[in-house]
Amino acid sequence: GEQPEPCDAPTALTVNNITQTSADFSWNGTATSYEVRLNENAAETVTTTSKSFTDLTANTTYTAYVRAVCENDNSEWVSTTFTTLEAEPVIVPPTVTTLEATEVTHSAATLNGTITAGSEPITEQGFMYKSATAAEWTSVSATGETMSASLTDLVAETTYEYKAFATTESGTIEGEVMSFTTIATP
Repeated sequence: GEQPEPCDAPTALTVNNITQTSADFSWNGTATSYEVRLNENAAETVTTTSKSFTDLTANTTYTAYVRAVCENDNSEWVSTTFTTLEAEPVIVPPTVTTLEATEVTHSAATLNGTITAGSEPITEQGFMYKSATAAEWTSVSATGETMSASLTDLVAETTYEYKAFATTESGTIEGEVMSFTTIATP
């Protein structure tokens, strides 16, 4: 009788477009269908020389297996290993709260606020303030989780707006804008 055609194992296994949760597996071969599996999972039959894996776990090593399916038998399983990308860190912004100003006089006031650090280091923190009619904010630094800053040389009977802020690598988080009004000159 005739010898059955040998069933050649797939070659040139590659994994491309690896993300945190997916990867594209491809190979070369002459069979009309293939069985593909990931790790110890059940095999799936495909009629192309590629398979996309989805719903993967970030930063995990997987082994992709493939074998040619032929009329009389199947080839050996051949495999390649790949690792999904690390998950992006979730950035938690700092919590910034502007509190009531205290010790408001005709020329001075104390600004108050709280900052709770998030996942990134705070590079700058304090308050921004301006007279309600001004366009530009002036920054003043303050330290600590509960912070305060004393303003002096203010103008009597003037409304000032202010807000606490904290700056990290990702940007500046500002607290609510609040206001106080200086009293008349005694």
